[in-house]
Amino acid sequence: MEILYAQRQIGQMTDVATLNSNAVEGPAKLTIKANVVRDLNAASMVKESATAVPFK
Repeated sequence: MEILYAQRQIGQMTDVATLNSNAVEGPAKLTIKANVVRDLNAASMVKESATAVPFK
């Protein structure tokens, strides 16, 4: 299994990933903690920000 963590915000991050399977124990939860120092994704033509969008 390979997990690719592509966070766009800089700083300390904590996210939870849920792995579903047909195991009797039920889904497994992984807590991912990272100190993101820079974004490795290519820059987008559309500006993205961390603030909430007022319309959807």
